[in-house]
Amino acid sequence: MLGHMTLSRLSASDWLEVGFAILAEEGIRAVKIDRMAERLGVTKGSFYWHFRDLNDFLGGLAAKWAGEMAGRYLATGGGPDEHPGVRMRNRLRVYLSRQVRALDREMRNWASSDERARRALQKTDRLIFEQMTRDIEELGFTPAEAEWRASVLFYASVGYAAVGHPLTESTLLDQGFKLLELLTSRDPRP
Repeated sequence: MLGHMTLSRLSASDWLEVGFAILAEEGIRAVKIDRMAERLGVTKGSFYWHFRDLNDFLGGLAAKWAGEMAGRYLATGGGPDEHPGVRMRNRLRVYLSRQVRALDREMRNWASSDERARRALQKTDRLIFEQMTRDIEELGFTPAEAEWRASVLFYASVGYAAVGHPLTESTLLDQGFKLLELLTSRDPRP
């Protein structure tokens, strides 16, 4: 919780972040102006300083997802000098975290009924998938091999988020790393 903030200190980004938190916890139907204002410790009137209405806010939420999520995911891998396998493990660690899985699941649910969310999700999915493919190519696989391996890894990761898998985060991460090893090794061992 961000605590009590004055109108002059509260930014559109603060509203969007609390919107994402509620989205991850309870889904898109729970994202309401009064709920966000309560969490931020401000009046609903301050919401209108940054957004015309809830529809405008939801457009901003989708735009922020499209503009930042792939960048955040890609930035977690490490520098270009880092081994591609290490970069992929770093990204998988972030993607399979409880918070990111919950947000990804709810973004996908929202995208099933909202074109803005669908476009935002398609954009981030494409960027993340393309990076996975490049990383696997760097490991020495042909573009065609890298693409199908990235497809399996990407859709398995999305599946873990979508199902709300009951595994502990560490067990889920261990399974994700085993899948990553299987898909990026020339000599996979079960």
